[in-house]
Amino acid sequence: MLYNCYMGVHFLFDENLEGHANATRRYHAVALAAGIETTLAGVDSDSFPEANIPEGVNTVVQAGIPPRMKPFSGYRNIAIAYHEWDRMPVAWIKQLAEFDQVWVSSRYLEEVLSRSGFSGNPVYIPVPIDLSMIKAKSSWDANKPFCFVSIGEWHFRKGFHLLSAAFERAFPSGNEAELVIKTSPGIDYVFDNPAIRIISEHLPFDAVNNLLFSADAYITASLAEGLGLPVGEAMAARLPVLAPVWSGLTEYCNSETCLELPYTVQQQIFCSRPDYYAVGQQCAVVDVDACADRMREIVEMSAAEREAITSRAVAHLEKTCSPGISQRLITQSLRNGC
Repeated sequence: MLYNCYMGVHFLFDENLEGHANATRRYHAVALAAGIETTLAGVDSDSFPEANIPEGVNTVVQAGIPPRMKPFSGYRNIAIAYHEWDRMPVAWIKQLAEFDQVWVSSRYLEEVLSRSGFSGNPVYIPVPIDLSMIKAKSSWDANKPFCFVSIGEWHFRKGFHLLSAAFERAFPSGNEAELVIKTSPGIDYVFDNPAIRIISEHLPFDAVNNLLFSADAYITASLAEGLGLPVGEAMAARLPVLAPVWSGLTEYCNSETCLELPYTVQQQIFCSRPDYYAVGQQCAVVDVDACADRMREIVEMSAAEREAITSRAVAHLEKTCSPGISQRLITQSLRNGC
């Protein structure tokens, strides 16, 4: 079947997966800016496959977890494949093979698909980060106490247990630094250490930007990320980043753009449900003592040293994930499928 790819593209995302939703909105925005007729809708995961498709649409772009997605009959179907561990279950790969095209948001996800037996040719399209939309720091003189911030869902994969342990080893006195964790709404957990604070409410984009802007460093001890967009947003706000350079975080992080957290790659045997497990899947476990050392290192850096890290990070973002780059690749992908 031939399609006029620019007549109507419908972006559909699982509204229960905040990270997926955020990335999909950005893809939609750059497609719209390119002059492509697009619509956007978020649906509950339980009704994902039964979503209504607007009139005039000929291409449906779905973003979510593969077992919740299915191609819609009579349309060109594109799947945006998100995953964190380094392998996908076999059933997920079979599901993705039913789509006309698969997009991935990181080079890491290309590797995950290949490693998992996907025989197609995924299309790499970086999630755009518009530097002009993000309030960026212009001073790197530290707060007292020094403020670390970390953002992520309240899930063991985010490594908050490792991060909090490292923080307490780095700053046993409790008055040199603070750690602010922005996480899922409704979480009522309270750390015994008053220097570790949780924000568990939904924050709009500007409020998250302000949180980053007011902090001194961003840190993640995540075991795996498909992309790790908050890291990219922290870099765009010119916040120095500490992170393990592994999984999707490599989209933003390298020895020049962040302060690397040492880790070991280990088998990841835990899973939220049996059909989400892929035999042999792995993760990166941050070394708690080394993480504590890195936290102290960035606190003791000069403002000029912290600024230098952020300058290299911003230059990297400009080269790899500007809206213009994503727009060109989306337009090319839609054209090539006709």
